[in-house]
Amino acid sequence: MGLERIGRVKAALGLQFDCPVITVAGTNGKGSTCAYLESILISSGYRVGCHMSPHLLKFNERAKLNGEEVSDALLLEHFTAVENARVSLVDAPTLTYFEFTTLAIMHLFAKAQLDAVVLEVGMGGRLDAVNIVDADCAIVTSIDVDHADFLGGTREAIALEKAGIFRPGQIAICGDPVPPQTLIDYANQILNASAVIAALMALHQRLPVSAQDIRNGFAMVELPGRFQVLPGQPTVVLDVAHNPHAASTLAQSLERMGYHPYTYAVFGAMADKDIEGVIKPLLNIVDFWFCTDLPTPRAASAHDLATKLQNLGVAVKNGDDGGIETFLDPAAAYQKALSKAGEGDRIVTFGSFYTVAGVMAYRTNQAH
Repeated sequence: MGLERIGRVKAALGLQFDCPVITVAGTNGKGSTCAYLESILISSGYRVGCHMSPHLLKFNERAKLNGEEVSDALLLEHFTAVENARVSLVDAPTLTYFEFTTLAIMHLFAKAQLDAVVLEVGMGGRLDAVNIVDADCAIVTSIDVDHADFLGGTREAIALEKAGIFRPGQIAICGDPVPPQTLIDYANQILNASAVIAALMALHQRLPVSAQDIRNGFAMVELPGRFQVLPGQPTVVLDVAHNPHAASTLAQSLERMGYHPYTYAVFGAMADKDIEGVIKPLLNIVDFWFCTDLPTPRAASAHDLATKLQNLGVAVKNGDDGGIETFLDPAAAYQKALSKAGEGDRIVTFGSFYTVAGVMAYRTNQAH
């Protein structure tokens, strides 16, 4: 962990930006904050580069120019530039997957004659690859306990890691209504308001945006997998909620949807998450739990998820009154949910990017 290796490659590339750069860190809400910013700025007529991670179906989702995913050919051009810069160094450093690809996307944006760049931080902030850039405006969204092994086990410890994206004399914004004291101490002055609008207000001299542009941007934004309600029946909801804070928000959103006779959950999660904390907000909403394995060694097994549900009082199998079943992959769980759900019912897929991506990939294949 550290920025020394990627910093050397950045210097060899001569990487720098000639436009305002906004970085976005946080536990939940990073993706939607970036998408809102991108949409509003495009509505204002600006040329915008937006880096987001992780991707759901294909890598190109991580790099967008003016709302469009960058082509494979253009990405490869900048992958090559990064690799050439790396191997040109004496004692050439190794780079992680995230460091290498983030550097390539930054290099692409720096060469694209843009008016603004929005960069989503991967994890934490202080030691994240995105933090090699001195942002003109740094946003920290919500702060909760996640990735505790790397970032610390308290909101205060995690906030300090995320505050590492702030820069002296530049704009620092916190979208968490109750920011930990460590963040306040680090930042000195925080605009504790709607993070996106605060950022645009603070950058108004360099990126003028009208109130109508903001309204249009919010209205037109699309963010796959973040409480995404798909058209048709049964109702299908996709949400990458994978920690207690996000699961609680998902539960509130589901409660506001109106009446559905039955709710089926396609649920897969990483083993290092607070799985009970993710499940609890949804216990009184979900009738059938379809637990699934995921294609990564970090994942909890479907059997482990089922055991945790049983420990929280959910019956394994109880006819049409609810229950738990296990599956080898999200597609199989989703197929079973589709076969059981009536027109008025709903299927909620959540717990991990992998869970949502598995269902999205299945739906895409069926469409073709």
